[in-house]
Amino acid sequence: MEPPPAPPLADPHATRKAVLDTKPDAIVHQATALAGLIDFRHFDQSFTQTNRLRTEGTDALLAAAEAAGVGRFRRPELRLPSVRTRGRAD
Repeated sequence: MEPPPAPPLADPHATRKAVLDTKPDAIVHQATALAGLIDFRHFDQSFTQTNRLRTEGTDALLAAAEAAGVGRFRRPELRLPSVRTRGRAD
């Protein structure tokens, strides 16, 4: 069975409807808007949509999952090495 197209996560009503209609056992949220991202000089502008997905989209998806009785919800985090951790990602 082909999964349904992903709803625009910034629209809580569309997200709720999609989750209620499909009744998933689990949700893995990995949505980003990073396709074609090449302007690293303007991070704030480049990441605007992704930041909305990570905040508003996550809130909408969590509310929809709760309403549908979804038992598992996972949102993997991206961890990059930093100077403070001396190259370790933890």
